[in-house]
Amino acid sequence: MKFKDLENLVYNYRTKYQEGFTEEEVLSFIEEQNLDKNVFFDKLGINTGMLIDGDCITYHCDILKGLICTLENREQDIYEWD
Repeated sequence: MKFKDLENLVYNYRTKYQEGFTEEEVLSFIEEQNLDKNVFFDKLGINTGMLIDGDCITYHCDILKGLICTLENREQDIYEWD
């Protein structure tokens, strides 16, 4: 898949909040993409998030970064880490 396709997949995924993914949505997304949960979360690494109404939110950009690193089977480089 091209970067733009992956970007569209993540940013057009239906989420409860426009700011990003709830934990349940991340898990659903991983399952729908047939990704290994442990690998995805390892590649996602530590990231910045927010809390809305008690829901921990992971930003779209971090999900995209985790997806790309998972598909490319690599770690984030120094310029990708936030």
